[in-house]
Amino acid sequence: IGVRHPILWFQSFYNYRVAEVYRKKEDLSTIPDPNKILSKNIQWKEVSLSYARFDMFLKQLAKVPLDDNELKEMVLSDKLWPKRISPNNFKIFLYTTEQLLGDGSNSTRQFRFQEDLQHFLRLESPFPDIRGVHRSNENNATHPEYMDICSEKFDRLRRVLLRQGRISSRWILKKFIKSDDVVVSDVDHFRELLKTWGTDPCQKHKVE
Repeated sequence: IGVRHPILWFQSFYNYRVAEVYRKKEDLSTIPDPNKILSKNIQWKEVSLSYARFDMFLKQLAKVPLDDNELKEMVLSDKLWPKRISPNNFKIFLYTTEQLLGDGSNSTRQFRFQEDLQHFLRLESPFPDIRGVHRSNENNATHPEYMDICSEKFDRLRRVLLRQGRISSRWILKKFIKSDDVVVSDVDHFRELLKTWGTDPCQKHKVE
């Protein structure tokens, strides 16, 4: 299961859906202003503040016990889809997109991640350098509806995503990754990355 900084996730997913509208030749007038989907109960093609609450998805996997408050928050968090606990016997490999793609600054760390993922999947052959693999959803085109989430007009949107990100990251770090069924490569680095979910990647400041 892959997770990403909520702000970067929202921008990427919104722009992906915009590109999809163009690719499928759908009605361009159906593309909403991102600020029009600020409510947790509003979504456009699954682009929503609620879907950026990664902890809400992870809680349903029943890998750690939830107290009454956590259960209540999960069930009442939004009305977009029904929440329920779904126990399963599978282990989970949890990673961030930064771990998957790397930034080229630490080849040893990148190799370790790919090796850990290989062992988790019980593959005999090692992965090639993931950074060099072509991504089928990669799109170099630009469209006027693309959002630049660092724009001032999205300040409020970023503030909401940051507050949600801090809640999600704290629960994941304090509770979820402590499950024996959850596997994380380089836990210290993973912690560093999730702690940035409370930092605005546009303005580099902490939200209090």
